[in-house]
Amino acid sequence: MISKSKILVILFVSVFLISCSKKEGSIFEDSNATYQAEGTTIVDEQNNTSTIQPLVQQRPEVLLMPHINEIEQRHQMVREANIQFTTQDTIKTALAIDKMTIDFGGYVEQKNINFQIIDVKVQKVADGKIKIFEKINPVADIIVRIPNEKAANFVNDLLPLMHFLNQQLYSAKRYELKLLEGEVNEAQNKNEKVNNISHLSQLEIRDRACYSTIIININQPVIVRERTDIDIDTIAHLNTDGFWIRAWRGIQCGWIVTLDFIVILIAIWPLYLLIIIGVLVYYFIKSILEKYK
Repeated sequence: MISKSKILVILFVSVFLISCSKKEGSIFEDSNATYQAEGTTIVDEQNNTSTIQPLVQQRPEVLLMPHINEIEQRHQMVREANIQFTTQDTIKTALAIDKMTIDFGGYVEQKNINFQIIDVKVQKVADGKIKIFEKINPVADIIVRIPNEKAANFVNDLLPLMHFLNQQLYSAKRYELKLLEGEVNEAQNKNEKVNNISHLSQLEIRDRACYSTIIININQPVIVRERTDIDIDTIAHLNTDGFWIRAWRGIQCGWIVTLDFIVILIAIWPLYLLIIIGVLVYYFIKSILEKYK
């Protein structure tokens, strides 16, 4: 009979071999899956197709953390942020930012909305009118001042207005350094109004220390604008006088031109005199030469 120790050894070896075979099988399966995935990519490249889908909307969940770190709490800081994004409607977005600014206790320092004309096409229609098709890129530049403790929440509340976030900049400088920077600039540009300018600069920097400056640049996809205008050349041609009136004016104009031409001929009488003198001199010299022959 086989001893119990031999039976245990046989069982142990069998379990070990079975586990090894499973691991190898899983490795082969993983490698096969990887190979199949790579093969799919190759087929896609051969068929000139891409598995990457274009983004229809891109914006983060948060732009700025709402809490202020300990360093900024200990020092008086001048904070500035610059945000550029694409929206669906520039005008509505600008109005929404105005309302948000008031709700957060801030104010709008500057707002500029511009409809940039990229391309223009003109089509003639009847009755002296033309259709004008304009390719427009609406953009808006807004500068707002928001209290420091609410600035981060204000920036994060801009996210629902965004379709694509294009750029985000943030800077924070100590009040003393910002003031020193202003004084250095004033020292480089000295004039008789330095004191007044220095006082105004200090007030400006103090205001910036209490209110974060947020510069917002907004744009939207281009739009096509159609409008009707007047073709002045066609209007002038349609409203000209009749044939007989223009013919009579032509006769009058021709008579005036003839009289002007006669006056010009009379005015150049010295030229006629020079021609006559030249002809007489020519025949006189010619007669003298014939005598000597």
